[in-house]
Amino acid sequence: MKCKQEGCTGEIDTSNPISLMTGCGGGCCGPHATAYPCDTCGRLHWGDGSLTYNRAGQKAFLRNNEVILED
Repeated sequence: MKCKQEGCTGEIDTSNPISLMTGCGGGCCGPHATAYPCDTCGRLHWGDGSLTYNRAGQKAFLRNNEVILED
């Protein structure tokens, strides 16, 4: 799949699944879902190819094996 981040021509790396917390679970853990990074820009995508965002609308990227949020 092609990356959907504006200006990027990379491919989504489905061999590198990233577990993201997707809701509040109280205590330490909540529900998780799997996202996949672009091999060029690191932008995270859901399995259907759509882009990931947090509740505040920030974009999620994988940089140096760490999830980073950007406006």
